Amino acid sequence: MNNNKQFIPINRPDFNNEDIELYLKFKYGLYKENCKINELEERFSEYLGGEYEVVFTSSAKMSLYLLLKFINNKGKVLSTPLTCFAALSPIIANSLNIHYSDINTDDFNLDSSLIKNTKLEGIDSIILNYFGGSPFDINEIIDYAKRNNITIIEDCAQSLGGEIESRPLGSFGDHSFFSFTKHLSLVGGGLLASKNKSLIDRVRKYQSQLPPVPINLLDYRLKRDIIEKNLGDKAFNKSYEINFLSKQNEYEEKDPRTNFLKTSVLSKPIDLQAAVILNQFERLFDMIDRRWRNAKELTEKIKTIKSINSQKIFGQSAYAKYYIKTTRPNKEIINYLNYNGIDAKQLTKSHGFYMQLPINETKYYYDSSIENCNVYMKMFNSILELPLSSNMDKDEINYIAKHLKRLFNE
Repeated sequence: MNNNKQFIPINRPDFNNEDIELYLKFKYGLYKENCKINELEERFSEYLGGEYEVVFTSSAKMSLYLLLKFINNKGKVLSTPLTCFAALSPIIANSLNIHYSDINTDDFNLDSSLIKNTKLEGIDSIILNYFGGSPFDINEIIDYAKRNNITIIEDCAQSLGGEIESRPLGSFGDHSFFSFTKHLSLVGGGLLASKNKSLIDRVRKYQSQLPPVPINLLDYRLKRDIIEKNLGDKAFNKSYEINFLSKQNEYEEKDPRTNFLKTSVLSKPIDLQAAVILNQFERLFDMIDRRWRNAKELTEKIKTIKSINSQKIFGQSAYAKYYIKTTRPNKEIINYLNYNGIDAKQLTKSHGFYMQLPINETKYYYDSSIENCNVYMKMFNSILELPLSSNMDKDEINYIAKHLKRLFNE
């Protein structure tokens, strides 16, 4: 890591003193109210239009894990291959098989035309993943699913606050799940929504028997986010390197079933998390608006670089992430940007430098359907994520653009 003054995190946390005060009051029992989880679930049900039953969970991947555990899915689950392994691990952990369908070269999401024009055998569910928080034209996929009695699951882990024609993402399918980690700060958490009340009741009953999220994990998140918010200050840069980067191991593929044996994953959320999320949720759309303005400005700054194409946006993106496609290997570009204090990533937000394997080279995530995903195979080594935050300033945007132009000699 570059310990100089300039360091731009992939997503600088956006929280205030009230959020931290709430965290500490709940942690030390100074807040007597104990119904914030119910309040959060009611608020989120209203956000989705009142048609969905919802349950607060410890994470997005836990939401999908619980959904698949109780949905009685016997066939394959169709998914985009362009996603982090954390999004696929709940499928494998439930002993289900994945069918990969190829992506679109412009918006990096599932190619709807391939699904509507293909006879899909043995598919029980389709997961609509909004890559980077950006929606795409899902109407043809939903129509296909209805005609063939296939369940639609919306993966909104990166798209909380995104919309299509003023309708929130997560309100189009039979079920949907969300992550608060990628949009808000400090406490993590996820949420599962479904039109099937009995399913949610079973999930809620099962989850109630799990141990609570470890408080030391939440303290870790709090410490990390405070440090990340202040990156750019030399002392915080050093603290970040010592406390987080130096403790990371080299990335390696692991059996996804082992993930759901850990109490940090297989756990239930607590009121503290719900309280902090509720406090931040009221500011969510202001954060999205500021991320949109910053994304627009960054796109304008780098649009003259012929070797770069920014992700095409359809509808109202949540702008959780900012992806580009380049003519040069993403590993080379990420290394260069990281060296110059720009925290670029590939497909995972894990702290440190990680390059996920392509699906066709994996042990646990491989399915023969990946061999037909030609666009994915071609683009896998050319897509990367640039920093995007609600609280980025113009100097940071200019700094990113300057180094990209320098790298591509433009």
